[in-house]
Amino acid sequence: MNKLKEALKADFGVDLSVEFTKCACYYSSIDCVEYLADDFLAIADRIDPFLTVLWNEDFSDYVGFKLKGFRAWYVDSNYKGSDFNLLVKALEDFVTKMGDEMFSEDEAGKRKTVYKNVIDFVNRENIGIAANDMEEIKAVVAA
Repeated sequence: MNKLKEALKADFGVDLSVEFTKCACYYSSIDCVEYLADDFLAIADRIDPFLTVLWNEDFSDYVGFKLKGFRAWYVDSNYKGSDFNLLVKALEDFVTKMGDEMFSEDEAGKRKTVYKNVIDFVNRENIGIAANDMEEIKAVVAA
């Protein structure tokens, strides 16, 4: 698998000086948490208005995800658990938020399977949100 840093250097002569660090990052301007496991070239696959999964270049494995509406969920949920379990809880809540009645039986089943796979991915990768991003989210809630 080509890493983005290597591809940019080979194709464009661009050398990224900063090494990739994996963590889930929160982007307040779009209310979205994004996680990418490595500096892979990733292909986005929108599952629903909340979840987009990021695939490797041959669609054989997840390499990350985007979860939209995160701050809104955090405020509405009045979440009191640990920051570590935060993403799993958010994903579990999002999987039921829209309701299966909005989807055909096949679509609802597929969506639940994808969410379960992403929850397993979060647990396997031991993904947490960057501490400074969590402070930003908590400050908005406290205001």
